[in-house]
Amino acid sequence: MDFLKRLLPRRAGWQAGLSTIFVAAGFIVIALAWNGAAGIDFTQGQIPYLLSGGAAGLGLIGVGIALMLFEASRRSSAHLDAQLAAIRENLLELRSPNMASRNGGGAIVPEGFVIAGPSSFHLPECRLVTGKDNQIVISAEEAASRGLLPCRVCQPELSEAETS
Repeated sequence: MDFLKRLLPRRAGWQAGLSTIFVAAGFIVIALAWNGAAGIDFTQGQIPYLLSGGAAGLGLIGVGIALMLFEASRRSSAHLDAQLAAIRENLLELRSPNMASRNGGGAIVPEGFVIAGPSSFHLPECRLVTGKDNQIVISAEEAASRGLLPCRVCQPELSEAETS
């Protein structure tokens, strides 16, 4: 098993180099077959060169192209995985409690802000506003200056500076 591990290259992307070698070898085999056929002046002698050299050359080219496609797919998958990891980190960062919270209605409410209702204001997680559309997010100071009353269910607290 260790012998097989030593045979495999340790660098990423080795398939791209190997695929180029296979394609180049395919064209070289086709060129050699063409050269061998050109050296014979009768058709029955040229056909074996062209068939065997052409088939082997096309086979090598096909393997090289397949390796290129697999390598491109692998790189694309790795790139997509990296992007998804970055998106996941950003989403987790948005969910952190010190930055902002999201209530059931989809509104992102930064810290220190509340959701304004017609006559009262609520915390983002209040059951009275969770899932409601068209939510108005305002600062707690603005809610107090509008004369809105704190919700009796979630009881958002205003600091002393906001109440004066």
